[in-house]
Formats: sequence, structure tokens, C-alpha cells
Amino acid sequence: MRLSAIQSKLIDAGGIRTRYIEMGDGPPLLLIHGGGAGADGVSNFAHCLPVFGKHMRTIAVDMVGFGETEQPDPATFNYTQQARTDHIIHFIEAMNLGPVAIVGNSMGGTTATGVTLQRPDLVSQLVLMGAAVNMPLALIRERGPVMAPLVAYDGTTDGMRRIIALLAHGYEATEEQIASRQRSASRPAAIAANKATMGWVRENGLSYSDAELASIACPVFIIAGKNDVIITLDRTLDLIEKIPQASAHIIPECGHWVMIEHPEEFTRQTLWFLGYK
Repeated sequence: MRLSAIQSKLIDAGGIRTRYIEMGDGPPLLLIHGGGAGADGVSNFAHCLPVFGKHMRTIAVDMVGFGETEQPDPATFNYTQQARTDHIIHFIEAMNLGPVAIVGNSMGGTTATGVTLQRPDLVSQLVLMGAAVNMPLALIRERGPVMAPLVAYDGTTDGMRRIIALLAHGYEATEEQIASRQRSASRPAAIAANKATMGWVRENGLSYSDAELASIACPVFIIAGKNDVIITLDRTLDLIEKIPQASAHIIPECGHWVMIEHPEEFTRQTLWFLGYK
């Protein structure tokens, strides 16, 4: 499916104009994209919607500051993790989705976990894909050189290519993918929002305590690329250990971009976890 063929919809979520795309009927499934310049629900998940949509009402949303969702001025809006969590809670309530199964990728996994911890009544099942939920500040700083293309995006097309090279393992992005992310990332409001978002991450990390992770009560599925250089394998194994009921699937020859590098395996494994065997 071409990205240009997806029809966007808008809704007010806690005062934030929010873009989403959807397909299918049945129990709700919410897909939350990762962070980084140019990321959004369309670029991350549009190609997965037809597969998930055969079984569930599948919705991919843009988090605040990303894609076509509103990008408030950082002078008056704090781009904290709590702000992203609150935004998605408001979105779920505005769409009347809860309880909903959620898939969260990377920073979207941070957000999905935050929603699950703060409002467990809204979440039926949780899928964490390359999720940034146990990346404390010390570790973010330690891995600064590796993650530099992502957290210090320079606004250029070459910079976007460096981001994608970091996200993927042996995957060559299409020119449409690169151009789409670059268009999204290069708007002045997007540049400001990304700078504020990544600035907050550099000062705070993306993590929850061991006790918080252990308190998650709903079924949890962890899916990750074995060759992910952002959420490395040791972080995935650590997360499996800290969420007692979590099951997991690790994909070899795969980086951080699981849903794009290995879409068939990602959708098959996720649907299996969600009960569509």
C-alpha cells in the first residue's frame, strides 16, 4: 500500500489536534510509532494496516509533536514523556477505544507502557517492540555516540539517511520512505518539536522502575530485532526478566525497525499473541 493512499483523520485529544489512520472492524488495536525526526503512524505502520485490519479495528496514531498531529510551540508546551502518555490517554478516551490492545515501538513503547501503568483499565494487551522502557539517563549518555544521528538530527536528507541506517539492519529504505520522513521532519514546527523532544530525552532518559514494570498486570508480548543497536539485546532480555508474565520473540538479522524490516513476521507474531492463531 502506498503511503499516499492512506486517508488521514483528525480528532481532538485533550486539546491537541491529532492525526490517525485506521482500517478494519472488530476489537480495537492501537499502533504507536517510535520517536526520531520524521516518524509518524503512517510511515511506521501504513503497510501493516491491511493485515491487522482483517481481524481488528486497527488505528495508527501520531503522537504529539510528530507527523500531522499538532506540534505546539516548545515555549508553551513541555515535550515530556508524561505529555506523550497523557496525549495517548486522551486519544483512547476520545476515540472510545478502551480497553484496547496497544503496540508501542521504541518511544511509542515508552508511551504505551506509561498508559498501561497510569490507566490499566484502558489497556487489554501490550506489545512492546524495540521499546524504550529501560533506558535510564546514564545509559542514554553512554550510548550517545551511537545514537547521535537520532538524537541530534541536523535537518538534512543525508541526516535522515543516517537515522534510517541506524534504525535498520541490512535494510535499504525506498526513496519514498526517505522523502516522506524528510518532508515531515523539515517543517519548522516539526524541527522545534523534535529538538525539544530529544532534548528532554537527553536530560531524562526513557525508563520505568523495576517495580513499575513488575506491576504491569495485562498480558505482555516483547518483540525485538536481535541486531538492534538502539534497544540492544541485553535491554530486551532485561525487560523480559522484569515483566514476569511477558512472552517474547526475537528476530535475527533485524534491527530497530522490526515492523518495516520484517513486516510479515511482525504481524504474524503479534496476531498470534492477540489470539488470532
